[in-house]
Amino acid sequence: MKLGLHYWNYSTPADPAAIAPTLAETAKVVDQAGFSTFTVMDHFFQMDHSGSAAEPMLEGYTTLGYVAAMTERVTLGVHVTGVMYRYPGLLAKTVTTLDVLSEGRARLGIGTGRIAVPLAQRGVPVHGIDISEPMVARLRGKPGAERVGVTIGDFATTTVDGSFALVYLVYNTI
Repeated sequence: MKLGLHYWNYSTPADPAAIAPTLAETAKVVDQAGFSTFTVMDHFFQMDHSGSAAEPMLEGYTTLGYVAAMTERVTLGVHVTGVMYRYPGLLAKTVTTLDVLSEGRARLGIGTGRIAVPLAQRGVPVHGIDISEPMVARLRGKPGAERVGVTIGDFATTTVDGSFALVYLVYNTI
């Protein structure tokens, strides 16, 4: 079994001066303990159900660059990169740079940023992978959701039949 750590809260401890050393120590422990993956979130603000928008939320790829310098083995990724947050060329350059500097440890997961249904309604083919059946059920309750293909599973290990130029990983598309 492979274990990964998703680092989503920069508010513990509460002192902003402790963010960098806490992140570094956590990343080192995860790496030395043999975890396979270290991921962070890609949000401008902390999610409502996880805290307050006033809480710190670091930019994901800059954070991973810092983590890459602190670790040797663990793979690195933004859990789901919001496809609308960055220009495609800049995102490709950012992830490629992380991959080079981490010596091949970068992983890219791209998500729709909660826009799967609007994209599908505009004719963009969308097929997602989601581990949460209740979330897929909520998605299916939305008008137009029948146009969004979804495979249940973990996006890191699930395969989908077909050939895709781009796969939108449907993650909390509510």
